[in-house]
Amino acid sequence: MRWIFFNLFFLAKRFYGLGPKTEMKVFYFPWLLFVLVLFLTMRGFALTIGEDAGTLIEETQAVSLEKKNKEKLSGFFVAGFVGPQWIRSEGGHLDPGNKPVSINNDFSVIFSPTFGYYWFDPKRLGHFSFTLELTSAYNGSSISLNQGSRIQTLSTNTGLVFLFGTVGYRLTRWEPIVGIGTGIGILALHGEGVQIVQTALADIGFRYHWNDKWSLRIESFMGWLGPSKLNVGNQEVHSIQYFSNNFVVGIGYALGK
Repeated sequence: MRWIFFNLFFLAKRFYGLGPKTEMKVFYFPWLLFVLVLFLTMRGFALTIGEDAGTLIEETQAVSLEKKNKEKLSGFFVAGFVGPQWIRSEGGHLDPGNKPVSINNDFSVIFSPTFGYYWFDPKRLGHFSFTLELTSAYNGSSISLNQGSRIQTLSTNTGLVFLFGTVGYRLTRWEPIVGIGTGIGILALHGEGVQIVQTALADIGFRYHWNDKWSLRIESFMGWLGPSKLNVGNQEVHSIQYFSNNFVVGIGYALGK
């Protein structure tokens, strides 16, 4: 700004302060001043347009990036889990006579494949995330029936199918979660046929996101299975309910990101 006023002063001095005042000089100076003012006005207008265009481009890029990040964060996924399982039971009752029977369950290993949808929208819900999962589990174990001095051991295979949901609180890569689910259990006792019973579970754990594709998942959950029954010779043990403590480690893979 000082440079502009200095040049105007210099021109005025040159035309009016040096040499004889002629009509030609008086004629040229107003036009020169007009051209200078016009140039500065157009230059300021051009800068304003450039700034507005730059702001519009930046906003468009920001919206596009936000949409792309949202698409990366939400989507379908698959996961697989494995870990130890400890099963316990309150026992059952033996008919006829309704005599109590205690049951011991051995340690077993559980395998669990999972398919689900992960939803995370920081703009709407901040750090909270949600999943809806179809989870299955399989394990094989032994059951010991104790009636007085009589002990009988049966092998059993158990398959579980759950509709399961979790709520998470995502902190960049770390994400604590809690979950709950319900479904059906398929019991296949050796020589006893197949039974379908109700199941439920509650879960707590965390996810660690390596990147947009891969995640580590460590969880501990309590499961409930029952009531069920089994036959011992020509007698029936009924009202058996099982409770399990499980600790699993899994790897998740996001689809379509």
